Amino acid sequence: EDDRPTRILEALGGHTQLESLALTHMHIERAECLSLVALPCFSNLITLRLPGNSVGDQGVEALAGALANDRTQLSGLDLSYNQSITGRGLQSLANLLESATTQLKAVNLTGSDVDDEGATILARALARNCKLEYLGLVTANEDHHLAHQLGITSVCNRMSTQGWWAFANALCDTASIDRTCYSN
Repeated sequence: EDDRPTRILEALGGHTQLESLALTHMHIERAECLSLVALPCFSNLITLRLPGNSVGDQGVEALAGALANDRTQLSGLDLSYNQSITGRGLQSLANLLESATTQLKAVNLTGSDVDDEGATILARALARNCKLEYLGLVTANEDHHLAHQLGITSVCNRMSTQGWWAFANALCDTASIDRTCYSN
């Protein structure tokens, strides 16, 4: 069992001013996410990068719960290549994006297994969010080299045309010119 994440998180316990943290391909799961949000520096983080891990739904729930706190400053969250995030985890993320207190401006889900259900969940949240400036949903076919570097051999965004239309409808609301103008 790899205890590097635990040791790293323990070592970060005394750092209160950390603004950016990247834990790439380190087997970060729910337990490590819970430890991460308990760190004194968590409320000061501006960017959190957790690509190529196993964050999963419960990890996303822990992160989203902590980020719902209006004292957090996190504006960038990278959960790319975390294939164990399903609709349940995306719903937690969507709830956070719909929150008036969220500071998130960028979310990266590149290489995660987002299907039509997940796309619809995220699209509904985006329709109610005016802060998010970047949502990464690149598929493995579009980013095969990075997937290979991370040791991921089968990454597949399972969105069909239906999922992409959910985004198009949310982001290009033609019901009124104001809705289109003020949307993401």
